[in-house]
Amino acid sequence: MNESRPVVTLRLDEQRLVEFMALWRQLEDDNAGIHDGRCDKNKTSRRVHAEGFGGEYAFCKYNNICADFTTTPRKGGYDCLLHDRRFDVKAVAPGRNLVVSASKDYGECDYYALVICEYPKRYTIAGVAAKKDLLVPRRINHNLPKPAYFMHQGELIPLCDFLRSIGSC
Repeated sequence: MNESRPVVTLRLDEQRLVEFMALWRQLEDDNAGIHDGRCDKNKTSRRVHAEGFGGEYAFCKYNNICADFTTTPRKGGYDCLLHDRRFDVKAVAPGRNLVVSASKDYGECDYYALVICEYPKRYTIAGVAAKKDLLVPRRINHNLPKPAYFMHQGELIPLCDFLRSIGSC
């Protein structure tokens, strides 16, 4: 395993759990009238939820922390706590970069983790970015469908380097 880009492979039972959570979150969002902010209109809302929760679950599994199993619709906030740091986990297709909507309130989040999703079972943790480094005006990309903060994968801090910096790896 590449220490700087850990790979998490989900077992079949974990893949089923991800599918269940995706379905449940989609139903809750539909009932609340919330529409996902997906950029890829070729993917269903359920698939977007599955990839997103799969990324969250894989990140948490690798770090031996509990994933967020709540299904209540929400905007902003964070997905998990890792060593008292609040993380928002973003799952993307291979070759994609970290993109965070410029229209959301991210006051409760300290870090962003980018997870490369090869749905349904292989997830690669590409790295992390501190909120203070990502959510700055120079990172806003206006060439996307909606303005968003943007960071290339190569600019991310490898997870193990981040963990070492806080004395945890």
